[in-house]
Amino acid sequence: MIEVSWINKKIPQFFAYLASSKNLSIFDNELIKTILQEQDYTWQMCSYLVMPSVAYMLLLLNYFIYHVTGPRQEKNLFLNPDDPKATVNRVMITLIQIYLLLVECTQVYVQKQEYFSDYWNLSQITLIFLCQFVVIEHSTKSFGVDEDMLIQITTLLTGLLWIAFYYMWRLIPNFAFYVSMLTQTAIDLKIFLFFYVMIIITFATVQMIMYNAVNTSEFYGTEYNYRNVFKSYTDYPLLDSFVSMWSLGLGDFDIELYAYMESDLLFLFFLIASFITNVVFLNMMIAIMGDTFEKMTEKRERNGLRERTLLYADFMHFIIVNKEIDNH
Repeated sequence: MIEVSWINKKIPQFFAYLASSKNLSIFDNELIKTILQEQDYTWQMCSYLVMPSVAYMLLLLNYFIYHVTGPRQEKNLFLNPDDPKATVNRVMITLIQIYLLLVECTQVYVQKQEYFSDYWNLSQITLIFLCQFVVIEHSTKSFGVDEDMLIQITTLLTGLLWIAFYYMWRLIPNFAFYVSMLTQTAIDLKIFLFFYVMIIITFATVQMIMYNAVNTSEFYGTEYNYRNVFKSYTDYPLLDSFVSMWSLGLGDFDIELYAYMESDLLFLFFLIASFITNVVFLNMMIAIMGDTFEKMTEKRERNGLRERTLLYADFMHFIIVNKEIDNH
């Protein structure tokens, strides 16, 4: 074993430097890889962060499902907020929430302005406050939020809680690789998705204009209404046309509608739109994702170590540092 005398004082700065470094090849250095592999704080992080966070998420999901959006009583009211089970649930949520807020406050004290430069930190603390807002509003009705609106907020928070849960798997190198791969895939696809949305908007506007120019009364037997042409999801025809084109891009379309609209131009438009959205763009997306997967797989170990290092760097002030490193 090698005793590293500087590691107790310098390892936090070491992790902070690696986390902020733009040079990813630094994780290929054998000495750095050895230090990172030996400095495994997974169990400490599970005790300080993961287990409380998982308990917090499960309690919130239980409260959201069975108390906020669960079965209704008569007169379309929420379940009684004063129910003993709901009260116990709220108390446990609040206690864990206080602990998680103390963790975040400690991070703010240690990292200072750097804390607010990380979007993940901001999303975490925002999520905590929004969850507490739902719990308070459900139990006290202090802010007068409409019940349907509260349910919509709860639905959004449920999805965000699961995303936060998946993000914690960065602690385990094999899972950290997939977290980094998904993140990099989203980054690589951002320009492609912009152009994909633009092409959908292009076809949606053309479709809207062409439908307006086609007489549909014979086909439908009613006076023309855009709701008779494609499914209505909103009160805005152009937005409905956008959703219709998005569905066409996923292969969900009514061929008879285009075939019997008495417009060769409209049918030609359908052929062009389906080819570009279904064949060209989706295959481009698959190619981009395949290229990203290949690049990330080549550096699987490096990407896994980097993701775990980023998480350690944020919570290094909670970790008891190991002083001994194997001499590989």
